[in-house]
Amino acid sequence: MLRQSARRILLCGVIAGLALALSGCPLAGGGPAFIRDRALDSAIRAALGKPLGILSQADLLNVTELNAAGLNIQTLDGIEGCRNLTVLDLRSNSVVSITPLENLINLRVLDLGNNRVKQISAISGLFLLEELTLSGPNMDIVDWSPLTANAANGGLGAGDTVILPVNTTLDSQGQVLDYWEQDYLTLINLGVNVLFDDMRTETGAPGA
Repeated sequence: MLRQSARRILLCGVIAGLALALSGCPLAGGGPAFIRDRALDSAIRAALGKPLGILSQADLLNVTELNAAGLNIQTLDGIEGCRNLTVLDLRSNSVVSITPLENLINLRVLDLGNNRVKQISAISGLFLLEELTLSGPNMDIVDWSPLTANAANGGLGAGDTVILPVNTTLDSQGQVLDYWEQDYLTLINLGVNVLFDDMRTETGAPGA
């Protein structure tokens, strides 16, 4: 009986340990990290030099620069663990939601060009940004208040650069569309270099 009880206790301990690991609770290395998009997972592994094995939360903290351009990435779920990222290149993917980026407060360079982003509230608190790219024909952004909130609260400022899509910012004559003109002027008055798409045309004087 004592032997059977000991076996049961041991078995329960093993099961409890597995449940703890699978639940994502803190373990050695900070617990496992789950990157849902396989292409993003591969890019992170390449940055870490860790092609095989389970990624841990501690691993993600070692990623400071990530080149994940042109990989057909669709979701950024899991990237929020890369809290020490300073440079992130996601150009030419299929990303719609950038919500997982909202706590990556160390980002200085963020390239989201040529994705399918519609909402940019995640960037409002990324106050260390120096270069932000949101250009591309499929970037259907119409609410620019998170961008100006970032700048107005000490983020983007003099000498920093944002590159925006022309389809929701300029008319056919290259003039700033009325609906976001106040946001545009806020950026300009704070010294932000505002460029548009691949033309890289500075618009300190729209239509010039």
